[in-house]
Amino acid sequence: MSWDSPDTLFHVVVDEEEEHSIRPDHKPVPADWCAVGVSGSTEDRLARAERV
Repeated sequence: MSWDSPDTLFHVVVDEEEEHSIRPDHKPVPADWCAVGVSGSTEDRLARAERV
């Protein structure tokens, strides 16, 4: 899977400073980040990250 593939699913992740990002679901979440429990396509997750 790649970042550009429409089939790649992403998780919204957040760090201790409440910065939000997206992470492909096939890669581990870094130790200082936490998945916030939502996943979906790139567009869906970027929209979610912008809302919070």
